[in-house]
Amino acid sequence: MKDFFKKHPELLYLLIGVIIVDCIMMYVWMGDKAATENSGTEIDRIRSQATKINDSTLAITEVNAAKALDEKEKWKKAYSTLYTEESTKYELKTQYKNTMIDATAKKVITSKVNYLIDELLQDKNKTSDSLSFAEFKGNVLFSLKKDQVKRIFEILAVLEELVKICDEAEIVSLEKVSRPLGLDYSVDSLLNTKSYRFEISATVTAEGVKRLMNRIVSDKAFYFEINGFSLKAEEQIDVTGDDIIPKIQRSAVVDKSRPGIDSELDQLQRNFNGNSEKETGAVKTQEESIAPFTDAIVKLELIIDWVQFPGGVK
Repeated sequence: MKDFFKKHPELLYLLIGVIIVDCIMMYVWMGDKAATENSGTEIDRIRSQATKINDSTLAITEVNAAKALDEKEKWKKAYSTLYTEESTKYELKTQYKNTMIDATAKKVITSKVNYLIDELLQDKNKTSDSLSFAEFKGNVLFSLKKDQVKRIFEILAVLEELVKICDEAEIVSLEKVSRPLGLDYSVDSLLNTKSYRFEISATVTAEGVKRLMNRIVSDKAFYFEINGFSLKAEEQIDVTGDDIIPKIQRSAVVDKSRPGIDSELDQLQRNFNGNSEKETGAVKTQEESIAPFTDAIVKLELIIDWVQFPGGVK
């Protein structure tokens, strides 16, 4: 046999090739068999679930399909009614008029921003950009379209309400107001609403946080949603060495049966008090109490969305 393959090596190569092909075909066949078994298991599972659904009250039948459509129409009507109510309730009115010239618009906007800073916030205002409206102090308004100027008035009206809320909540200070969307609205075509985002950074007390957030979500003039917030508390107490040094004072009780000890304690007391006069009595220690802070101060970051219902009022 060995001599045969030496004389005919091409047959040896052919035999090796056939063996390799057989191995590959066997591997593929075993994989296909496993896949077929898995497919059969999956088909059985789907059939079982379909049987359970068809035997339940959730079966996809003409009756259930009709009920689903009726339910959809019911909720659609309910949302339409609620939408109209909310749109009427939160209808926005501003000082803007289509006939207003740019110079007048600039004057009105500047006056309103100054009122919010100087009259409402006063020394609580720590923002460096005029509540994010510094960009409109120049001649930017003169290059904007009418609908953009109108939008500035709308945004400013909402900001005025938020500043009033901050003032009523007795915040400590207002550090930042940002408008990440610029002059654009975020539109939800499914709910037929649009929203505008404000981000506020303020320093408040622990009680002030509750007042501020409750006041925002219950506002009667604007529909606000709080989409995120974070709190960061600074260190509230500074501890010094004087806070942990015990006070040593003399008791009114004197033990006459131990004059030697009393004499030594008496000397110790004089060393602490710097008193040269002789005193009698036992020495006792008393830790000094530290008065707790009255209310914690925290840094509050708020993400607030002003939601509008533009399709309800015509």
